[in-house]
Amino acid sequence: MFRHLILWMMAPAFILAAANSAEACHRCKKCCSAPAPCSACNDACEGCTAAATQEVEKTVLVPTIFTETRKIAVTKYRDDARTLAFTVMKNVPETKTRNISKTEMVPEIRTRKIETFTCRPVLENKEVSYTVNVPETITRTINYTVRKPIYSQREVEYTVNVPTTEIRTGLRAICRMVPVVKTRTITEDLGRWEIQSVEQQVAAAPEPKADEKLNAKQDAKVEQKLTADKEDSSADPCCNPDPCAMVERKVWVPNVQTREVEYTRKERVVENEEFTYNVTVYRPEIRTRMVTECTYVTEERTRDIQQTLCRPETRTKTIQVTRYVREPKTREEQYTVMIPQTKTATEEYTVMKQVPETRTKNYTIKAPYTEVQEVPVKVCRMVAKTIKVQVPVSTPCCN
Repeated sequence: MFRHLILWMMAPAFILAAANSAEACHRCKKCCSAPAPCSACNDACEGCTAAATQEVEKTVLVPTIFTETRKIAVTKYRDDARTLAFTVMKNVPETKTRNISKTEMVPEIRTRKIETFTCRPVLENKEVSYTVNVPETITRTINYTVRKPIYSQREVEYTVNVPTTEIRTGLRAICRMVPVVKTRTITEDLGRWEIQSVEQQVAAAPEPKADEKLNAKQDAKVEQKLTADKEDSSADPCCNPDPCAMVERKVWVPNVQTREVEYTRKERVVENEEFTYNVTVYRPEIRTRMVTECTYVTEERTRDIQQTLCRPETRTKTIQVTRYVREPKTREEQYTVMIPQTKTATEEYTVMKQVPETRTKNYTIKAPYTEVQEVPVKVCRMVAKTIKVQVPVSTPCCN
């Protein structure tokens, strides 16, 4: 950044020197009575003396970074112990006396008669009838039907598939890559580089703006242009910056030739190939076997079975029955009743009385204070610097 700033500050000096040189050459052209073409101008200005330059010292301001120590005020915090006084209400117990009337329950025993009924059990004989089932076993004959199996043998035919292996022949396609030589036409440039003198028009340098800041790319272009102008002005500062000049350039001279070349490429070829394979074929075959058949014949049979039957029978028996007889009865019992009695008594009671009390509390706060500190600070200042600049000197020809 500082290098760009220095170049930007020194650019007006270089541009001024180039402008003075260009102005001297322009006055030289006015001095010469030759026409505009370069050859005539060169012949007419042979008698003019080349402009001389002299070295002049010039003072420019260069930005420089300095480190200074400055004092600044910094706010810091420290612990500060303080005491706070506050009042609280404290409860103090106080005993007092008062007369009260209270009712007491006095127990009293009394007697009363209670009439009740009692149940007295009485046993009696009672004849009841009941029914029972008497089992009896009898024998009876039943008829039932059964299916009797009859087995027989007979011969049956069945078909089975017998596998047989056969050899067969088939065709399959095989793809192969075969190299093939072909020819193609190519065009190539067999030219060369030559150095030729060409006529080029030179444009005058534009006037720079005083309030425009050049960026890094423009600074490089200005520095390169000033260096080239300085070299040209040292060789021939009067007549070289003509509107047209002969410049040597490196030019490419083409030589296009066409020729045929051979190349080999792989092409795909499909061929049919005969091959053999095995095939399993199933052939039907009739065979015989003996099978057993079962047929059922219905047959009537008879058997005797024993069966138990229950016959109802009524019987009589005597049982004892308990009967309860209700009889009245009188009895005395004691009971207690509570009789209220009023009495006067003295009692003590406690009340809470609020008494103010002063207390203190210690606490800590962060108290701010200001402290002066010295800190290093970077400062950019413009420092005067003396440089040497080449300035052209006026000649009689240009005057």
